Amino acid sequence: MRKKIIFTKNPTTLPDPSHEDLKSETSKFLALQLQSHKDTRAVVESTLRSSISVAKNRSDSITAFHTHHVARLNAGYATVEELRLQLEQHLDTYYRDKKKIEAPSLTLPVKPALAVAVKLKVEGPDKHHVICTLAPSTIETTVGTLLVDDARFVVSGVQPKGALNVVYLRSDRAPREYIGYKHGADQLFVRRYVIRGLNQDDSYWLTQKKALKAVEATDKLLDKELATTDHFGRFRATPGATLTLGSQILSHTRGWSKRFVSTTLTNKPVISTLGKEFRSLFGAVLIDLAFVDPATIFDIHTPSSVRRYGLLGTDLIKVPSTKPSANRTIQDERELAVLDTVRTREVLIKGAVPYKAVRHKNCGSLIIGLYDSRSAYLANLRFDDVLEIWKSNSIAYESSERLPYRYIGFEWEFFSFSDATTAAQALSLAKKLINGITSPRNSGADPFDVFSFPDTMPTGAL
Repeated sequence: MRKKIIFTKNPTTLPDPSHEDLKSETSKFLALQLQSHKDTRAVVESTLRSSISVAKNRSDSITAFHTHHVARLNAGYATVEELRLQLEQHLDTYYRDKKKIEAPSLTLPVKPALAVAVKLKVEGPDKHHVICTLAPSTIETTVGTLLVDDARFVVSGVQPKGALNVVYLRSDRAPREYIGYKHGADQLFVRRYVIRGLNQDDSYWLTQKKALKAVEATDKLLDKELATTDHFGRFRATPGATLTLGSQILSHTRGWSKRFVSTTLTNKPVISTLGKEFRSLFGAVLIDLAFVDPATIFDIHTPSSVRRYGLLGTDLIKVPSTKPSANRTIQDERELAVLDTVRTREVLIKGAVPYKAVRHKNCGSLIIGLYDSRSAYLANLRFDDVLEIWKSNSIAYESSERLPYRYIGFEWEFFSFSDATTAAQALSLAKKLINGITSPRNSGADPFDVFSFPDTMPTGAL
């Protein structure tokens, strides 16, 4: 698992020009390493898309996601000592080459002895002073400091009014903001702004200017979460028993029962296990975690955070099970969950997201939802009738989504339109057709709003 590291140069001017030069070279080297790691992760994402596009079965897909998972974990420094060794090797080579040009007669230590030695002096958790020594001198000079993981954050001088969490900046003063919050004794940090891809429920609540709600509000074990012959790896407990937090997160990530509102840290398209990009007809919004109850925030986008909630107990790079659900154990399900959450970079919010925390723009009623209370087969026939009416009136929709489950007791299909006028015409035609059917009167059509990010984006939000 890679470390996240910031290097800050010693602000004082060093008396030895060679040490001053090493200070600048250390900064350049680490900046280049960071960019290289970012480039590697971009290639990893591209490779995943290619692999998924040619996957022939579930086993191929799992292998592709696992390869992506391991490559992401390896795109960086696993330990601070690994970084120190690479830095020392680089500075030693750099100094030798430079001195050959500047002073050809200068005698430097013969390899494997070092011309530049680098050591780290620990000062508090995850704070390491970088100390260089030039041979043959024994004088040590601090060229800067490595700030690792949580040590990177400093409190922002500007705090939003009414916020529930303290806002932080990275010590390199990058524009991106973070929030600090606590779970028990642990001080945790996560990006201030996360992204929520909306569903029909979200569209309804946002139109009402109300909180976004999770599907389930109970912590009790539900029948659909119980182990069966078809789903062997689900929970083996008494229906109605209270689920642990880790079990609730596992259930959510595996799609058994949704007690959280899912968000993501990435604005890049996320690929599903079926090789398709997650896209929402209803749009996407920003969630400002500064205004979300910290007790409801559960960051599961990294291996360390996943472990915090008991979701994983085995080797992170183990290939997850490719067995069908009837043969998977609950440990198999945990490993599959981790593979998904690290890839999708999920941050979960328990229960609800307050409306005050949602940063968005309403783009208008651009979606028409057709619904029918009968079977999926009969509902499809009714929806086809509406499509014929639209076609005969030269009404074209841009895209559609057929819900794979019943929503509030109905079968649903949603259609998006390019503008509000066309959507209104489509709604009028659909209602006229449906209202003209005297028996049975079990169908309908409703408008839904589409939302997007605000016109003025918060600094460093994406």
